[in-house]
Amino acid sequence: MNTYTKETFIELQKRTGAGTNHFCLKMDIQKAKDLLCDCSQVLIDNKVNPMLLFGSLLGYYRDNDLIPHDVDMDIGVLGSNNIKKIYHLIEQGCFKKYGILAIKDREFSLFRDGFYVDIYCFVKEGSRYLSTLGYPLYFLEEKNFPLQKINFLNIEFSTVRDINEYLTDRYGLDWKTPKKNHGSKF
Repeated sequence: MNTYTKETFIELQKRTGAGTNHFCLKMDIQKAKDLLCDCSQVLIDNKVNPMLLFGSLLGYYRDNDLIPHDVDMDIGVLGSNNIKKIYHLIEQGCFKKYGILAIKDREFSLFRDGFYVDIYCFVKEGSRYLSTLGYPLYFLEEKNFPLQKINFLNIEFSTVRDINEYLTDRYGLDWKTPKKNHGSKF
């Protein structure tokens, strides 16, 4: 059973426009929401706790919705055991049952109907949880923990302790103002 796309992310992007301003979530916001919910539910059903992060958390907190001009959705997981579980879930076809494929050569991006969810993995080093992707992304125990539970799209997500502080650190003092040509700022 092939649980990965036939194309790499770059090839998929060129063919479909996925992940670009030409194919943002507003193209079909309900399909995007359904993808986020299905991906998260597979994780929850397999005892992997998804964290709502980045632009998806901003949309939840600021707009109580996904950001229509965003190009993807973002969740995170903590711990190396959960990384192994996600590989296993992909290989066992757990996402494919919902028509979701993992994007070849990309840890972890899940794709359906032109939309994708990035799953960022973080492992503990000292008092920080560092991204396994090599990006300068991390969470500090004293600043971001304990995590809190939130309900978004009828799914229970974990997220950082102080969302306002996190969004200010990540997007600046004016994070409450939507920005359509955002780069890494929304």
